[in-house]
Amino acid sequence: FGNIGTHQDLPLLDWLTNYTFPIESKFSDKNFSEKMNAAVVRSTLSRGTTTACYFGTIYKDDAVGIGSIKTNFQLFSKINPKQALTKAKEEGFYRARSVLREKGQHQINNLRRQGKYIAAKKQNIERHYEEKIMAAEGDRIFVGKIVVGTDPNEELTKNDWAIVVDSHGIIKASGSSEHILSRFDGEIVKLGPYSILMPGFIDAHLHAPQFGNIGTHQDLPLLDWLTNYTFPIESKFSDKNFSEKMNAAVVRSTLSRGTTTACYFGTIYKDDAVALATQCAEQGQRAYVGKVNMDINPLATYYVNEFIIFKLTYFFPTREIRGLGNSLVEPIITPRFAPSCSVSLMQSLGKMAKEQDMAIQTHISENEGEIQLMSAFPNDGYLDVYEKNGLVSDRCLLAHSIYLTESEKKKMAEKGASIVHCPDSNFALMSGVLDHQSATEANINVALGTDVAGGASASMVDAMRYAELASKINTINQKQTTSYLNFKKPFIYGTLNGAKALKIDDKTGSLEVGKEFDAVIADVSASLEPVFLDNDSPDELLERFVHCSDPRSITNVFLRGKQVFSS
Repeated sequence: FGNIGTHQDLPLLDWLTNYTFPIESKFSDKNFSEKMNAAVVRSTLSRGTTTACYFGTIYKDDAVGIGSIKTNFQLFSKINPKQALTKAKEEGFYRARSVLREKGQHQINNLRRQGKYIAAKKQNIERHYEEKIMAAEGDRIFVGKIVVGTDPNEELTKNDWAIVVDSHGIIKASGSSEHILSRFDGEIVKLGPYSILMPGFIDAHLHAPQFGNIGTHQDLPLLDWLTNYTFPIESKFSDKNFSEKMNAAVVRSTLSRGTTTACYFGTIYKDDAVALATQCAEQGQRAYVGKVNMDINPLATYYVNEFIIFKLTYFFPTREIRGLGNSLVEPIITPRFAPSCSVSLMQSLGKMAKEQDMAIQTHISENEGEIQLMSAFPNDGYLDVYEKNGLVSDRCLLAHSIYLTESEKKKMAEKGASIVHCPDSNFALMSGVLDHQSATEANINVALGTDVAGGASASMVDAMRYAELASKINTINQKQTTSYLNFKKPFIYGTLNGAKALKIDDKTGSLEVGKEFDAVIADVSASLEPVFLDNDSPDELLERFVHCSDPRSITNVFLRGKQVFSS
């Protein structure tokens, strides 16, 4: 448990030698053993584990303790009650169990008191923090562990670092805390010992109307899933009240998970796209909002009734979204996917993208069944259809891209288009596994998306984990151990690379001087026992965050310097 969430960059035997045996040797120290084992049991109980089969270490004293006593008594109790009681008395376990009860209740009472104290202390800290942020009229100086690196081959997180954010939400200085504090005045925001300040996450592909299905209906492959689950729930967004209620919840959900920039697919309904954009503006999220465009649907007949309305109103609600007067929220051209769009529709969308300099998002090569639908375009490959209609540019986000041909990869690189890797939904809908290595070798930018509700989580941190897992699955399948990812590259996929895909990396995606302060503060100890974290380097703490955190860890989210979420 002292290594939980870290050191996942080696195959088994090297991992044992370099990481596992060294930490297990530390349990020869009695104090260390008792402290760590107490934290282990608290951790497993708090996650609902009522029975555990623990491997300890080679040290006898380490194995002896509450866990050992409880396990042995439970083992005896499976014989039969009378025999178990007799055996327990003979072995001294009956007395041990009584002591355990008394000691356990004492510990529980202590923990309850401690919990109340911590909760009260946290409330006071948060209230003080809020007052400090709100009272500050000028610069703020954030001090602590901060992710400032942008190269996944180097250190990402700096200890005892400081960045200065001015009253307009722009990062004006960055450096060691000693250097910064000696040169700048401002309200100091001191991070806790287990907290990290990092760039806000950029979710480059998700479907807002599908949040009503999140976590359910993952029992079918893509095309059946669309027909049976997705199109029916999207049709409900023709109801204005339903649309407004759901979109408000969607934006709250993504912001609370640290998503500062989101590329949303909406529905075919124009008013729904405006409602989603309005929520992004009101709640303070940087967003690209797409009204889904489709005038052919080989998978669901109920869309036929929308065709006439659609033909009259398919022009994207550019005026309405830009009319919100919020520069953080922009429209984005959104053909659902080529098999659902006529050539004339795609041509119109391509022309609009060029004339208004708009970003483009769509799907490509997600699923083998979907690719078979491209038989409607017998003379062209999947990417060719988009390119011929003006829908491939350096601001084009192509979700999934699992089955691209080599010529398509080459063309994407030439055009500067980006792949949006959606590993969660790729697994859930049994679509396939993206070969990130071939994309990298082709010099294609790779961003990251949650792809709700094909993906079951709205957390970009979960998407980072899945991206790492996908690379290791490819490594297993290819029987080689050189091209898998560690946590750093998926982290860059979900931050800086997302900004590059949208061509906003001069504004966001990293905490560099001159950029807008789109940022997240995460407390890793909210999801892991502090004792596991005490000796972590800054990057090890970030690694634990990527591998082990949950939404409780996200404590504060900032957009252009303004706090838009606090837990």
